[in-house]
Amino acid sequence: MPRFEYVEPEEADAFTRKLFDQVGMVPNLYCIMANSSTVFDGFLKLTRCLEAARLDKKLREMVYLL
Repeated sequence: MPRFEYVEPEEADAFTRKLFDQVGMVPNLYCIMANSSTVFDGFLKLTRCLEAARLDKKLREMVYLL
């Protein structure tokens, strides 16, 4: 029995399904975050911002961990 519920892309609500479509390949972590579309959307926005910022790879990884 999993400790966290997974939201499968085909079972997600319309908003979350759009987020899954934007990502393409959906890792398990994203399926867990999709339990809250607000959290999942915020995480994807943060990820895009960090990718757009010209941070050193190590620094970007440190920011992810915070």
